[in-house]
Amino acid sequence: KEDDPLTFDITQDESYEFPSVPTSPPVVATPVSSLRTEDHSFQQASSDTRTTDLPTDNNHQIGAGIVAALITLPLFGPFIAAVAGVAAAHGTTQDGAAGDICRAASDVAMTAKDKAIEMDKKHDIVNRSKENARDFVNNVRKGDTHNLLEKIGERLQEVFKVVGQFFDKNRRGRGEE
Repeated sequence: KEDDPLTFDITQDESYEFPSVPTSPPVVATPVSSLRTEDHSFQQASSDTRTTDLPTDNNHQIGAGIVAALITLPLFGPFIAAVAGVAAAHGTTQDGAAGDICRAASDVAMTAKDKAIEMDKKHDIVNRSKENARDFVNNVRKGDTHNLLEKIGERLQEVFKVVGQFFDKNRRGRGEE
């Protein structure tokens, strides 16, 4: 026990001193020149604090916002999709991994947009789709000689009436009115 520098000997007369602990040589930290230091003061940051030039193009923000909104819309609904779109658009202006991901999503959107424009020029997809939709609507209007649209509307009203009666019946059965 005498070799252990951390033992505390209380057999002496009320001495509360710890024995000395052997010390190792101090560790010297040397700064690495490749690391960037951040200034957390309240002063205006200089323009040379960014390591890369971030795109200031609005198209990148719009592209990232659209990608994020389209991904989140079916999962979380329109409100969360709008929030995600705005967050992704803002993310394109930030440094770091999150900003890189947002800019990558924007690049995907921009590439998809370019390919869609190229395909439209080659196959005239937009105009053909407009014509087909217009023809479909006209055919439905002309071909409804049996009043199908009116009959569908009547059946839907009957269904809603039955569903309403079902809920009314169950509400009364539980004592609610």
